[in-house]
Formats: sequence, C-alpha cells, structure tokens
Amino acid sequence: KLSELGKYDMRQLFVSLLDNDSPMVKREAAKYFSDLIKIVEVAYLKEEFVPMFKQLSKDDQDSVRLLAVNVAVALASRLSPPEIEEHILDTIHSLCVDFSWRVRYQFANEINSIQTAVGPNITRKKIVPLYKTLVRDSEANIREISARNIVQFCEILQKSYLEDLSEGKADLDPVIKEEILPLIKELDKDVVEDVQDGLYSVIISLSSLLGEGNTKDFLLPLITSSIENDSSKVKESIVTNLNNIICVIGIEELSDTVQKLMTDLVKTTIWRTRRNLIVTLSHLARHSKKEYFDQHLKSLYISLLNDPVYAVRKVAPLILPVLVKYFGMKWAKSDMIQTYLSFSEKTYYLLRMICLFGIDELISPSLEKRNLQYSYLNLLKDKEDAISSKIVNRIKNLNEVLTVQLQEEWVGIVLTFIEDEDYFNDDIKAYSEEALEAFTKCGDLEIGSITEDEIMKRDVEETYVEGLLFLILAFFLDKIHILAQDPVFNVRMRAANTLQQIHNFNAALAKELAAPWVEKLINRTSLNDRVSLMQECRIELLDAVNQKNKLANINPEILQPSLSLDKIEGDINMSSPMEVDPPQELELTAKAEVNLAQITQHEEPVLAVEVTEKLEVPPVESTEVASETLVQSEEILESAKESEPANQASKQQEESIAEEMLVECEGGSKSEVPNA
Repeated sequence: KLSELGKYDMRQLFVSLLDNDSPMVKREAAKYFSDLIKIVEVAYLKEEFVPMFKQLSKDDQDSVRLLAVNVAVALASRLSPPEIEEHILDTIHSLCVDFSWRVRYQFANEINSIQTAVGPNITRKKIVPLYKTLVRDSEANIREISARNIVQFCEILQKSYLEDLSEGKADLDPVIKEEILPLIKELDKDVVEDVQDGLYSVIISLSSLLGEGNTKDFLLPLITSSIENDSSKVKESIVTNLNNIICVIGIEELSDTVQKLMTDLVKTTIWRTRRNLIVTLSHLARHSKKEYFDQHLKSLYISLLNDPVYAVRKVAPLILPVLVKYFGMKWAKSDMIQTYLSFSEKTYYLLRMICLFGIDELISPSLEKRNLQYSYLNLLKDKEDAISSKIVNRIKNLNEVLTVQLQEEWVGIVLTFIEDEDYFNDDIKAYSEEALEAFTKCGDLEIGSITEDEIMKRDVEETYVEGLLFLILAFFLDKIHILAQDPVFNVRMRAANTLQQIHNFNAALAKELAAPWVEKLINRTSLNDRVSLMQECRIELLDAVNQKNKLANINPEILQPSLSLDKIEGDINMSSPMEVDPPQELELTAKAEVNLAQITQHEEPVLAVEVTEKLEVPPVESTEVASETLVQSEEILESAKESEPANQASKQQEESIAEEMLVECEGGSKSEVPNA
C-alpha cells in the first residue's frame, strides 16, 4: 500500500495522462478511470475526479466522450443521491443528448447500469425522461438498443416500487404504466425492422412482471397484431419466447395466434428458424392438452420431420420423449409412434433413419441429464402400495421377455456391426446448436425415471418405462431387424447402434430389478394377481401383433410428405454406398471413414465403405415371444405371428432396386445444402 504522499503522486500522474495531447493515450487512461474510482477515498472523488470526469465528457474526440459514460456509472455508484444531483447529473444529461450518435448509443447501452447507480428517486425524476429521448432518437440503432433494454428498465423500476410499497396490494409501478408502456407501442410501430426485432426479442418476458390482467390488456394485442408483420425475425422472436407468456395467461388466449405464427414460420426459407420451432413445440406441449396438439400442432411437427434440411430432421425427434411423457403412452401408441415407424418404409434412406432417430430418443433422451447413478425405479424403492408393486411386476415381466428376445441369433449378428471403434455416431450438439441450450433452460427433465405423477395416474395410464418396453417388444425390434438389412450402409449401422441402445436399456433395468427391495415389493402382490399381470401382458402383446399384421397388408406410407420431389431428391447423399444385396447376405463394413467437414454444414456424414467381411443375417421373421416365466404365452404369440406378411423381404428388394435406378438416373452425387 502506498503512503498518502504516494497516493497523491499517483492521482496526479493519472490526471496528467488524461490531459495528454494524444487521443490514444487519453482513451487508454479513460478505460481504467472507472477502476480507479472504485478504490479511491470518497473525499478525493468530488475534489479531483469529478472535474476530470467533466473534462472527459467535453473532449473533442467522441471516442473519448463515450468512455465517460462508464465513468459516470462508477462515480454515481460511490456518491450519495444529493451529491449526484449536485455534481454529475448535468454532465450525465449532456452525454445522453450528445451530438455524436456513438456517445448516445453507449448511453443507451448502459442505461440499466446508470439507472441502478443513481437510485430509484433520481431515475423517476431525471433518467426516465432521458430514456424517452433515446427511444425517440433519430438513429435507428439507438432505438434498437433502447428497445432491447426496456424490459430490464421496467424490472428495476418495479423492484424499487415494491420495496417502497409498505402496505397495500402489490400493483404495477405507475411510472411503467403511464410512461414506459406507451413507449413500447411507439417502438412496435417503428418503420425499421431491426427496432421491432429488438423489441420483440425481449418484450414477451415482460408478461411475468405485468401479471395476467395487464398482459391480456396490453401485451396480447401487440402479439396478435404481429401476425400481420412482414418480418420473419419478429415472428421468430415471439414464437421462441412464447413459453413466458403462456405461463402467465395460458394457451387458450393465444391459440389462434400461435397457430398462424407457426404456420407462417414453418414455411420460411431460413432452416435455423424452422429448427427453433421445435423448441416452441416442446413448450406448447407442456401447457396444452393432447387434443390441442393433435388439432393444431401435430401437422406442423410432421412437416419438420420431413424437412429438406438434415439438421432440422435430426433435432425434431428430440421432443418425442417429451411429448410422450406429457401426453401419455396411450396417445403415443395410438398415433405418433406409428407415424415414426412409417418412416422406415420411405424410399429415401435419409428419411428411413427418422424412425431410428425416434427410437434412440425414446430409449436415451438427449434432453434428460443422466449420470452413473441414474435410476429408472428409484422412486419406488420406499413404496409399499399395491400400485407400485403392480408397476414393478409388469416391468419385470416385460423386461424378462425382452432379455429372451435379445438372445436371438440375428441380434448377435447385428451387434457385431458396431464393434469397430471407428464407427461414427454423430453428436446431436453438432446439429442443435443453441436450440439444445433453449431446451435446458426449462430445467432438468425427468423422462425415463418413474415420477409421483405417473404413480398417481397409473389406473388410466402406464408409466413411461412400461410403455417403452411394450413398444420395443411389439414394434421396435421388428423394425430394427428390417433396417439392419437395409441396402444402404448408413442405415444398417444406425440400426445396429439403436439395437445396442436397447441392449443397454435392458441390462440397466435388469440390474435394478435384481435389487433385494424389488423382490420384496413384488411379493406384496398375491400369486394370483401376478399371474393375472402376466396374462395381461400376453393379451396386450397379442393385440399389438394382430394390429401390426393388419397394418402390414395396407400401404405403409401413412405420411404425405409436405415436400416436392425435387427437394427430397436433393436430400439424398448419392456418395453413400448403396449396394443392393439380397437380404440374407450383406457386405458389412469393419471400417468407416467420416467426412467431418460435413458436420459444420449440418449434413448427414458420409461413410466411405471398405468391405472386409461378409456376414450371414437371417431373413426377417416374426419375433417369437418366449420366456421361462411366460411359457404359456409362446404358443399364442407364435400362432399370431405366423400371419406376419411374407412380403417384407420382397418389399426391401423392390426398395433396393428403386434406389439403384435412382442412382443410375441421377448419374452423379448430390448432397444436402441447408437453405441459408
């Protein structure tokens, strides 16, 4: 620490630097002026530093004057309100109305810091009028930055208002209602698109401060009128932040507006905008009912699954487990799962992989944070009720059947596909970018783990784990078996990777079910009831097989792609190997080289195939459900599955020939190019 004389010499040296004739020296000294103010004794601020601040604010160079704005914030933080009014308030005013737009822009950019530094009383008397002049400035970029700071400006005002409100009902600050809200209307009518974009990027978050009544009276009309706005940026900002206003007033008030906005944006040529709609769909699913989703939003979601850009299609399945968790397994089985499974019958291999993307997300959701201690059944550990016992019994029965299924010959052959460590498993973060961060802002999601809400609703809706096991047995394994024999190498490898995830899921559940507390909970159900539960599982699986057989005899293309043929063709990666082999013999790759440059372009990575061995894969057959604990179910399921369509192999052969003809017709390589 310096002595008093040393401190004096240091201050004088700093004054000489601020008086230097060179603008560069003066600017560098001004940058550190604020830091010096924070540590100097208050007695010297008024005597030595305030005059230096006033000198900076009158400098000939605007690059120096704009640095005085930060100095004003530092000084105001150290001085009392009366001292601020006496010594620096006039200088602050002069900076706000400076003839240089750069100085005014800096003032608008730091308006919230100035507001906090001077205190609520001076803000209401002096800073609010200055802020109004910035909102009405002739320069568009100053109006834009003022609009982006308007919500925080209101939040600081409201916080001080509530602190001063000793008694009575908490209401909106009169200054906000009478002076700031009219400014928002002025900004909404601004002719410059960037100003409106700046306003709508933050204005939706104002709903939590305004409350339900003021949001409906003031904010809702602005959002409704935005439908007529030609700016896609404005619409995207509204849709991206809809979660804030829906939490306040619900989805009913915004139903028509949301539908129109999202219908417009799903047609935009900007693929990142279309990708961000997936985040909004997730938010809407949390606050709406499944009937509303089916009626208004489902078609939009399917169009995103068919999007011409790979990055959008890759991110769209992220919200599938979220939809299933909120709307229930009955809803998923009745429609959405069949929609995903239908993609496996598509002509174009990049669309066939959508089916596998959906299965991957259901088994291991990317939006759910999992660690080494993750547990599916942890909540049931201390339960002793009949419902919990029923859940565990059913999960154990289904998982034992799955264990037997995974011991079949074809499973072992397919799993050998991914033994090579060079296999490329693309990371969802490479395609989701900031969209994944938007999902995580909602807090940690509990998808796979059994929750209290699921236990309470068990009489009408099965848990996520139960439903997932049923889907794997009834639908997913057969689809993976078929896709593991796909003529396209990328699809075969993706199918093998999905099968590996199912294998890991089965092993993790088996490990949890082996715990002593599970057996204790299972035994709380009588033997007759346990037999009834096994019979129930058999009947449900039998019904699913019969339904699947009926669907197999009709056209599986239940989706009508919203894209034109030329857009879809542009999606096919012709450089990927498309060897057409009989389903019984597939040339499998032990090495794959990845074109990593394609990740940055959001394309499906192309795998250069090096044929090293030929493996025999059994032809697609109906799956036999067998288990030592379910011996009686073998004959029932075998007889039901004997009617499994015999034309699956021929359908794959026709699909292979079609792709081969497409390659020959195109005569070249095409790759997907995002609509920038």
